[in-house]
Amino acid sequence: MSLYPTAATARHLWVALRWSSPALEAQWVARRIRDLVAGGAADFSEVAVLVRNVQALPPFEEVFHAFDVPYVLARGKRFYEAQQIADMTHWLRVLVNARDEISLAAVLRSPLAGVSDETLVRLKQRGHLAEGLAQCEECAELDPGDRKRLVWLREALRGSGGEDASVRIRCVREPPERPARRAPALVEEREERLARPALSGQYGSSVAVTSVALFQECPRQYFLARYLGWPQARLAPLLPEEERDETGPDAAELGRQVHDLLAGLEVRDAGPVAVELAARFQSSDLAERVARAARVEREFDFLLEVEEVVIHGRIDLWFEEGGELVLVDYKTDDVPAAEAAAHAQSYAPQLQLYALALERLTGRQPDRALIYLLRRDLQVPVSLRREDLESARAAVRTLRRAQEELHFPVRTGAHCTRCAYYAGLCPARATA
Repeated sequence: MSLYPTAATARHLWVALRWSSPALEAQWVARRIRDLVAGGAADFSEVAVLVRNVQALPPFEEVFHAFDVPYVLARGKRFYEAQQIADMTHWLRVLVNARDEISLAAVLRSPLAGVSDETLVRLKQRGHLAEGLAQCEECAELDPGDRKRLVWLREALRGSGGEDASVRIRCVREPPERPARRAPALVEEREERLARPALSGQYGSSVAVTSVALFQECPRQYFLARYLGWPQARLAPLLPEEERDETGPDAAELGRQVHDLLAGLEVRDAGPVAVELAARFQSSDLAERVARAARVEREFDFLLEVEEVVIHGRIDLWFEEGGELVLVDYKTDDVPAAEAAAHAQSYAPQLQLYALALERLTGRQPDRALIYLLRRDLQVPVSLRREDLESARAAVRTLRRAQEELHFPVRTGAHCTRCAYYAGLCPARATA
């Protein structure tokens, strides 16, 4: 809601906080406006006052009138929406039509009569409210004070001497001038400049497991890809030219097809590469253990609280067989054979967080965690020692702190050549 002193635009803006009373706040604003106008810094038409809501307007209207500050009220209550105008409108409707029960009920509950809800019900029990009002003196159950007010209202509506009431209305172009009023005594004021509060807790309340792993590999890549959502260029495969297969889907679509096939879903648009990679796992010794398992879960969604952050993710496969709880994550990454094992370890924080989630679910820590590189048909174990699991927790804590401080440094390494930002936004190539 706004109070605009006679319209136009505002060039001055203040934010007033921590006032002990609404009157003191209104007085301070009025004085500042008067000082600006007196000093020639602004006209009344160049100042706007923004208030919190309609209920905050009355002190400003009263003080502006006392300080002789002309104003126009914008987006407040319209004239006919004001309570006193609505009450008088209902009064006039009852004068015109005594059977207008809705307007009569409004008058009875307004300050004009001010009867209780119980009295209103008692009157209605006699039929129409107008009949109850006419017989109010005969109703012994009414509160004595309410009965007295009802008698006064009935006689007022009938008019003196029982004659019909008449209403005289005068139309004017301008509202009547208000009588001069003495300015209220000023309350001693004290301005206090507050220091900018220190921000805390400015981090995402939830994060994907894959984002934690990406942050561990390179905070700057996480910042560009996940925090900003900056578009990524499609990278050329790292395999030698004779080993490349560029006829199939992109990496994301290939991964979706393979995961759906291994989850037992029907994939009508599966390409030959996806079918081949899924078949490699299905013919492996690990798949034989899955077939014998007492419990198997595929594409298992979970939520896990770590360091006041909700971690969400999806475990490709976990199963219990031969007394072991085994955790498996499929990867379709296109990497040279010589780099495959080292590359798989970049996913270690991801599987360690999966292990924490399974421990919370089953009450026991997984015995084994494996990265299955399907293109190389290679199983790479991931350490689940207690100190490694604590390192995964620390990774979440570090990510949270980086978000609070907006500090995402570049971490260079062999992974840079696989990064979609290496030749663009990331400065690592220039410093390499």
